[in-house]
Amino acid sequence: PTLNTLSADVSVYPNPTSSSVSIKIDSSLKDEIHYRLVAVNGQTVAAGSFAATQPYILDMQSLPAATYILHVEQAHNGFDCQIIKR
Repeated sequence: PTLNTLSADVSVYPNPTSSSVSIKIDSSLKDEIHYRLVAVNGQTVAAGSFAATQPYILDMQSLPAATYILHVEQAHNGFDCQIIKR
């Protein structure tokens, strides 16, 4: 299937972070949210899913300081953002 841009408002904060980020989706869709956190070398360092009805806290405390790409997907709609871990 084609991946469209996630039409919902996606908030990822705080960014940069030293420990964790909150992922908040403002969407009328209640479909489950799937996420994948990818290091610059292309390795997936975290992945999972959560309910769209409340913010999700992604713990990054054990990850080294670096820049990561967060990919969020809901019902064949996607959103990517850069997260800086200090």
